[in-house]
Amino acid sequence: MAPGRLAGITGFGHPCLDAPDVAEAHRFWSTAFNARVSDWIGDAACLMRIDEVRHELAVPKGGEPGLCHLDFQVAELDDVFRNGHFPTGPA
Repeated sequence: MAPGRLAGITGFGHPCLDAPDVAEAHRFWSTAFNARVSDWIGDAACLMRIDEVRHELAVPKGGEPGLCHLDFQVAELDDVFRNGHFPTGPA
């Protein structure tokens, strides 16, 4: 296991979940979790919120359902570049 490092993360942004049918994913999240649309990006993606935050869930069109990415907030832009060269998968 690699040693830990300071990443400058200040908060969790949102998960991004691929969906073959974005409209159906919207129906699911809005019905099951009372999520509301913040933005539509054509028919290619739906950004949704559960409270006052602009969006807490992103659902873009993808071939298979699954995790696209996790969004984290950082203290400053340099934190992104400092951490960009570290591998993200198992060693």
